[in-house]
Amino acid sequence: MNKSILSVAALAVTASATAVLADAKGNGGLWLTSNVNISPFGEISYGHDSNPHSARDYTKEAVREKRLEDPEYKGKIEESDELVYKAGLDLIIPGNAWKLDGRAFYLWDNYTSDNIDDEEHWAETLRLSGSTDGGTKWSLSEMIQKVEYDDEIEITQCNRRQTVLNGTVDAAVSDKSSLLLGAFYTDNHYDDDDDVVDEALDGRQLRVAYDYSSYGGSVGFASRLTDKTDWLIRSTYTQFDKENYDSDAHGIDTQIGIRSRTSEKLSFSITAGAEYYKDFEYNVYDENFDVIEHTDAEDEVGFTYNVSVEWKITDRLSLTVAGYADYQPAEDVNDNSLYANTIGATFAYRPGENWSFRFGGAYRREDYTRDIVEREDAKGNPYSSVGDEVVDGNNRTDDQVSVFANASYAFTKYSSIFADWHYTDVSSSIDGWDYDRQRYAVGLALKY
Repeated sequence: MNKSILSVAALAVTASATAVLADAKGNGGLWLTSNVNISPFGEISYGHDSNPHSARDYTKEAVREKRLEDPEYKGKIEESDELVYKAGLDLIIPGNAWKLDGRAFYLWDNYTSDNIDDEEHWAETLRLSGSTDGGTKWSLSEMIQKVEYDDEIEITQCNRRQTVLNGTVDAAVSDKSSLLLGAFYTDNHYDDDDDVVDEALDGRQLRVAYDYSSYGGSVGFASRLTDKTDWLIRSTYTQFDKENYDSDAHGIDTQIGIRSRTSEKLSFSITAGAEYYKDFEYNVYDENFDVIEHTDAEDEVGFTYNVSVEWKITDRLSLTVAGYADYQPAEDVNDNSLYANTIGATFAYRPGENWSFRFGGAYRREDYTRDIVEREDAKGNPYSSVGDEVVDGNNRTDDQVSVFANASYAFTKYSSIFADWHYTDVSSSIDGWDYDRQRYAVGLALKY
């Protein structure tokens, strides 16, 4: 599954009962020592998944054709009921001028259909943050998450791992100004074996996604406008290294805006600017995989922004908004990049001590920087690549929408029952790349 679809759901702050109970993080838990607090949690739910492997339409069609040719073929593109088990641990270690907090969990998605691969998901994250007497604030964070499937034949999703490292410093220069520094690293790795995928769909799909890493840094300056509002300017350099590429891509993004702690109920940061992006160099191949054209890197310039809003509308209702726009590599077409525009919002409502509701959604628009051509290799297997001097391509844009709703009722301090609903839809200008998925579930969550 293209990671961009996952980012839409993540930006929408997808709900779970564990997330609801985590609102009280730090108020409970078990103190191992005077400054080490752990909070174990668990969750079990039963529900339905309309598209367990996030299959695009062209994959579904390939499976349908295979079934017509061979009635005994058991393709794994179908809906299924599912049992989800989740267990984990929250950690807090507070210090005098710093705090370490984190979370680790294991999730097993057990599909009841014999033809659907079960999913196992591990993740852990840690964040160390603090401040100095001089007013400098700093933070270091890391995250590692891995998803695995129980079958060696993976059709539309592959075992994958993501590693993220971040560091920020807001260093006070004077009473009214500060220097902003940042560094980051992200690595996306997919275990996708071409031979295995060819076997699964009789050669109908060559590759699910392509590995890439990104890293870079930022420098900026912030100055006081009022007691609670700063203006700021920041420039960020990002480099992208992609699987099987001799060249890399890079972008330079400069934004200016404001950040504010308007009140105890409202805080926001809004910046906007432009990014210069230089794409990868690449070779164009024919159906026999002979090079027919070498294409130099292309230059792109586009509008960018970054929005973050937290608003406590009333004592019981709050709103979170997040959004951004930037250039990034395409993951399902190895010789392309895209301009992504993403915005999402979540409402949280607590009508009483026991009830909790979350609902929201996100929208993402992907504009690919190079035209797409649907090709076939020497064996007749279809794949997508960019256009060239021989074959003109078509402009590709993907519109992705994700919505969710969650209701939770806490019948004790440590336990609650919940109901979840998630829906994602992708509409692409390229034939066969449309996608939709709906999941709903009810369950029980425990947290000490």
